[in-house]
Amino acid sequence: MAATAPREPVTHATFRVERSYPTPPARVFAAFANPATKRRWFAEG
Repeated sequence: MAATAPREPVTHATFRVERSYPTPPARVFAAFANPATKRRWFAEG
């Protein structure tokens, strides 16, 4: 059996982005749930 080189440890990290919008949560959710609106926000904005 051939020996293998030791592997580097894997580190998993987590991050969170928080934003506050001056509008009701239902309207924000609807904007992110609508593909056209979401595209305007992220790609076309």
